[in-house]
Amino acid sequence: MGILSPGKDYLFEVHSQVMSKKKPYKVIQEREKAVQVKSDQLAKAIVTCGMPVCYLNKQHEKKRVKELQFKRALIETALTVDANNALILNRKNLMYLDSSERAVISYYVGMFFTKLISEIEYNQQYLIHLNLFERQNTVKYKYQRKSQNNPANAKATNAKKTKPKTRRPDLVGYDVGSGKYSVFEAKGRQRKSTIALQNALEQVLSVKTINGSKPALAIANMTYFAGGKLHDIAADPDNEEGYDIKFDISDYLEEYYSPIIALIEESERKDNERNKVSDIDLGDLAIEIEVPVFIYESYKDLGRDILLEHQYRDIKSDLIGVKLLEK
Repeated sequence: MGILSPGKDYLFEVHSQVMSKKKPYKVIQEREKAVQVKSDQLAKAIVTCGMPVCYLNKQHEKKRVKELQFKRALIETALTVDANNALILNRKNLMYLDSSERAVISYYVGMFFTKLISEIEYNQQYLIHLNLFERQNTVKYKYQRKSQNNPANAKATNAKKTKPKTRRPDLVGYDVGSGKYSVFEAKGRQRKSTIALQNALEQVLSVKTINGSKPALAIANMTYFAGGKLHDIAADPDNEEGYDIKFDISDYLEEYYSPIIALIEESERKDNERNKVSDIDLGDLAIEIEVPVFIYESYKDLGRDILLEHQYRDIKSDLIGVKLLEK
């Protein structure tokens, strides 16, 4: 077995910097620490994070298990451990790949570890890709640009028409306890890239409000390999112009849970009274995935409509269970 082995604990380095909100970005505070992650946590990040491939092409609509097998192969190709169980680059596996193949692997590693960082370091129970909303037309964007005549007054314009120079970030996190949203941008690189970090910082600072409030956090997160170190930047989210993003919390939660329900339905079932459970076969091991019955039945009864209000109010934290199993 490789990195995704049941009952393993791994270490990686996190270098955090709180940055000023305007160019040239300056470091206000910084810290460095070793973070421990369990193999089950890494497996859950792989299962839940990013834009499911099945939504990009209808031919892959019922192939979520194959997608998970593919992502498992990527993480096993990219990472290994040293004598101290620290995650490091698997140079032996990557040395024969070309630059485009390495870029794909780096992208996914960046996404997986952004999910881990959002939960472990920043208490975000949920993290989803905004493209999940866009395919259902359940999210609205406006770009708030300062008026040149009166900078104190922001002029609201349609984001599609104004084509702002800065792209928005891909990920929105949700802290159930505070009810606040945060924005994240994931970058994955083989080596540290100042340009990539600067671009990510600009992207997270491009969001002015989410559902009428400033983001609690604006995190530009980049993974790169320097002795296995993971680097992330936390930026001040206070911004004078940017996107106003609006969506309904019930849509947010449905877009998080529905891809997992689709994965469960493709796999061998072992349900119980409280949870819908499946074992995903990954060859030399299996991943057990479960969701509460009320979430599953709400999704099935309503199709792709929103979760019933009285039900999503019961969701106090991420209720997806993921566990690695030996075969």
